[in-house]
Amino acid sequence: MSFRSLTTRLFLISAIALPMAAAHADVDLKKFSLSRAAPADAFITVCSRTNPEREFLDKYWQRVIDAFWESEIHIDLWDMISERAPEKEIAKLEQMRERFETLCRKVDWEALTEGEFLYTARLTDLPMPYEGLFAGRLNSNEAAAKNHEAITAIFHELAKFIEAEAGKNVLKVTTEARKDKVTITKMTFDEAPFIEFALAQKNDMVLLTFGKPDLMQEALINLGDSDDAKRLVDTPRFKSAFKALPAAEDELVFFDIERMMLFMRKIAVMIEREVGNGLPQPAEGQPKPFNQASLLTAFLEDASFVDYMATTSWTDGTRTLAETVVVTKDGAKDSQLLDVVAGGGTLEAYGKYIPAEASSFSVTSGVSLPKAYNYITDFIKEHVPEGEQMLQQWDGMQQQMLQMNIKKDVLDLFGTESVSYSVGQDWVSLTKVTDSKKADAQVERLLNTINDVIKQKSGEKNGLIFAKVKVGPEQELTQISHGMMMMAGITSPPVIGCADGYLIFSSSAAAVRKCLLTGKGEHSNISENPRWRKEGLDPKGDVVAVTFTDQANMANELKQAIGGIGTGLGMAPMFAGGQMPPEVAQMMGSLSGIAMKLIPVADKMNFHQSKAGYTTWDGKSWHNYAVQNYKKPSEVLVDENKPAAAAGN
Repeated sequence: MSFRSLTTRLFLISAIALPMAAAHADVDLKKFSLSRAAPADAFITVCSRTNPEREFLDKYWQRVIDAFWESEIHIDLWDMISERAPEKEIAKLEQMRERFETLCRKVDWEALTEGEFLYTARLTDLPMPYEGLFAGRLNSNEAAAKNHEAITAIFHELAKFIEAEAGKNVLKVTTEARKDKVTITKMTFDEAPFIEFALAQKNDMVLLTFGKPDLMQEALINLGDSDDAKRLVDTPRFKSAFKALPAAEDELVFFDIERMMLFMRKIAVMIEREVGNGLPQPAEGQPKPFNQASLLTAFLEDASFVDYMATTSWTDGTRTLAETVVVTKDGAKDSQLLDVVAGGGTLEAYGKYIPAEASSFSVTSGVSLPKAYNYITDFIKEHVPEGEQMLQQWDGMQQQMLQMNIKKDVLDLFGTESVSYSVGQDWVSLTKVTDSKKADAQVERLLNTINDVIKQKSGEKNGLIFAKVKVGPEQELTQISHGMMMMAGITSPPVIGCADGYLIFSSSAAAVRKCLLTGKGEHSNISENPRWRKEGLDPKGDVVAVTFTDQANMANELKQAIGGIGTGLGMAPMFAGGQMPPEVAQMMGSLSGIAMKLIPVADKMNFHQSKAGYTTWDGKSWHNYAVQNYKKPSEVLVDENKPAAAAGN
């Protein structure tokens, strides 16, 4: 069974990748022919295709899938559900499971996704605001017809089951063989005629739509040569997006962010109108009462500065790559919110403070906290009645209660650049500051405040212990220690403070010393790390972010996390001191066992090597580049590569 990154793309839509290979060009619709089915008003479209170069990755994921089924977790979950069902319902539940399991096995799910696959969706008016289309191209017309028939059988069985439970015909399933050699099965609801599930087979394609009844017909028209077709791939914005990207080989994504935001703004206006209708009518000559829902409408207007996002991806050896462009709308440069997220400038020397030994790191020009504060205060002044008076009261409260001004005494101290990295068990985080002395004073004030709270709660003897430690010839930070740290396994006290124009927080003083030596050029930095040079990227252009993550030990980290969760679930009844209901305690025990069964599944996730990426900003659009590195099959498929006799010894 082929495993695709489709689901990941849908939820992590900002995935980024390395620009290698093909020159920028229009989308080759011969490779992604199913993309023609996407309607012109779709807000999300993802189209993928089989690439023989990804066979190694399919094998890796197949091991994970096989381990999952071998764990029989699905059986445990079903047993846990059925055991809690009324006794008279258990037989019915088992019968239902067997019926649907038998029918589902007749569908070749792998065939539906292993060739070319499409998912697209659009946002429409109520009462059915979200509707979508799945489409798969199989290896033959016969395979498509067989799968259409098998899924149709599931529709019929579902209708029978619901009718038996409800005592009436709730679902209606009909199949039509049309003259244009298209077979369509429709599942409709008598009490909700605005919803339709439609399953169509056309030649070697199978299409499934959910939403309003006209969506399937639009998709079929778009796949043909009719002048009535209204395709996303024919729109100027789609064409413009992919001209700015390398040619796709594995997958393409188009995310119409402005169309999504337009839908959200419409919903906000509806909410504002409904709330407004419920407000009391003012007396003649009096202002209308404040409609708080108007704040959401105004914020969404401000936040709508991005036009669209597009991604193409491809494979090179044991690396999967992609490039993403995020384009802002015309006039977005005047957006105050855009200035908050993109006003940090570029990174001149991203690796200056990162030692060559670092295994993972992140550097970003960041978000401007002072500008964010300015946006919030300006927003209140503009959209909230008596907003200026409220802000004056806020300023007075800060002086009286906190004896400081949050903006001037805290936020203005922060720059936008931040650096973080890890070396083994050590980690270091740096944030640019505008005034080190003031920042140090505020850190000391915060630490003392926290310590006072701890002492009030736990007693004077149980407070934190602060000590100044040198991290450079004239630089010192505050070391934080406590008696509980050793019990928690923390053998090296963390440190915090300012040095070299940065607020530094680290796991140890020794780690900071190496960091500052690296910044002075007295220790080799990340640019001299052979692994980074091999697996990472060479950032070019107006760079605003660079990342590298070591994933070589991902499987072990996952196993440890799962083991911790499983142990925690198993011990929860004991920690509850007998106060937990017996049925809940029993469920916790069952979930603990299920979690532990995921450890062998996580063990098969040992094929990740590392991922790297960087982002550029040219004032109009962001370009994101990244690469996902995988281990070679000779490192992962050890047991599979052994001869049967040898493997058994």
